[in-house]
Amino acid sequence: MGLGKRIRFKPHSRTSRMTKSTKRSMMFTFPIRRPSPSTNPCLDRIHHLRARILKLFSQSIKNTGLKHERMRRIMGHKWFWGVLKVSVDLLMFNLSFKAAHTLSSIIYRGQVLPQDSYNSILVFANFTILMIFIFTGLYQSKRSVFDSEDFLKLMESVFLAYLIITAATFLTKSVEYSRLIITNTFAVGLLSISLGRALLNYVLVVVREMGWDRQRAVILGNGSDGESILRRLRERPELGYDFVGFIGFKSDLKDDLRGLRAQTVFIMSSDVDQEELIELMTECEEMDFKIVPDLVKLISEPLSFEEFRDIPLITVKGRGYRPLYSKYVKRAFDVVVSSMMIILLSPVFVLSAAAIKATSRGPVYFRQVRVGEGERLFTLYKFRTMREDAEDSKPGLKDLNEVSGLFKIKEDPRVTGVGYILRRACIDELPQLYNIVVGDMSLVGPRPHIPEEMDLFKGWRRNRFKVKPGLTGLWQVSGRHEIDVDKAVLLDIYYIKHMSPMLDLKILVKTIPSIMLSKGRW
Repeated sequence: MGLGKRIRFKPHSRTSRMTKSTKRSMMFTFPIRRPSPSTNPCLDRIHHLRARILKLFSQSIKNTGLKHERMRRIMGHKWFWGVLKVSVDLLMFNLSFKAAHTLSSIIYRGQVLPQDSYNSILVFANFTILMIFIFTGLYQSKRSVFDSEDFLKLMESVFLAYLIITAATFLTKSVEYSRLIITNTFAVGLLSISLGRALLNYVLVVVREMGWDRQRAVILGNGSDGESILRRLRERPELGYDFVGFIGFKSDLKDDLRGLRAQTVFIMSSDVDQEELIELMTECEEMDFKIVPDLVKLISEPLSFEEFRDIPLITVKGRGYRPLYSKYVKRAFDVVVSSMMIILLSPVFVLSAAAIKATSRGPVYFRQVRVGEGERLFTLYKFRTMREDAEDSKPGLKDLNEVSGLFKIKEDPRVTGVGYILRRACIDELPQLYNIVVGDMSLVGPRPHIPEEMDLFKGWRRNRFKVKPGLTGLWQVSGRHEIDVDKAVLLDIYYIKHMSPMLDLKILVKTIPSIMLSKGRW
């Protein structure tokens, strides 16, 4: 494969005639990205507010007199974020104990032991949480601080620590600890530690957008997989990668990587020769290599990794769709959870309907025919987020379509001001809870498509219609609208063949940060 497109960063020019004040000001001139103008004024305001926060933060760092290079070196060390995570976790847990004890003291005045009586069990609880978090990998060194996988690990770890501490209180006969305080401490602790990790994620975004703790990244190989990696790097600034360019495999590859001062190399496995890869990784030991597996051929089947006489194997297991789980267990879960959500979110329904009616003409709900389980048609409900004449003006906007095979526009001019807010928060999808209750949809599953798009699903692709469409799914949490139709279908089929309560739970948990961060929502 020849040399692909290469992007080089042009170094900043420096002059020799700089005063001390000029040099000092340049020391704190951070690469804060200027927001590009969009067609939506709400989005522009958010970008400008973010830029102002970054500017104020950088100015406050400048006023402290800290050296930019010194701060860059400190934050670039792996131990820095590890120590910070440990400190935040233990701080949040101890604050949770104080909150739980204070609340119990107010409710049960005079019947609760003072906080000093809990010192020994609190020290043991801190040690237990620290050890469990270490062994479950919550302090592993990686470019992100907290994601949905970490949240699942956090839930398991906090629950395990709770069981251990509860058992310890039973074995401690000398002091009668309040089980209510202990239970509330761990319940509030789960929420507070999650909040602390989320705040650290935001700090990472700010710090890395200021130019600290960043790594230069190169992508070996071209094609759609390479473009997907590049898109993910740009979508997640908190990972702190500066994209240097695409390059192809050739004889002087090692010199090229060192010339670009690459620190992390993403490799497309479908473009790699095994001998070249081994030689490259051996001679460039100072670089991190991340190999993207070619799962397009295998993702539709369950995989397992094993050894056969010291030979590593990937096993493709024969396992099909499980109708009993879908018909009974999954259906019961859908009805119970959706009914509870409709009741709990009823104020959101009322406020959204009032806002739509007050700001634009037309009905509150948008109704559209979609294709469901077994290719049966049903009526899908959403809050209306576009002008009343949106469907009539659709033919004139086909040139703006940004997704192959589907009609998707990132900054659709038909979206109203209220509609933009509803879409960013995914509130426009809430009426589909009714579709779930009546049995047209499920909480988790493939996305429902309109009949006009059925020509895209021929042959093996029609297997995605074996199950009910979902409010969220593997497609949505893996990139939502940014991936093409074929990869979305592969993800749908992967979900169908792996469908289980744990997978559904993981997808639902991953949906939460996708909504909060509005990843790919358009």
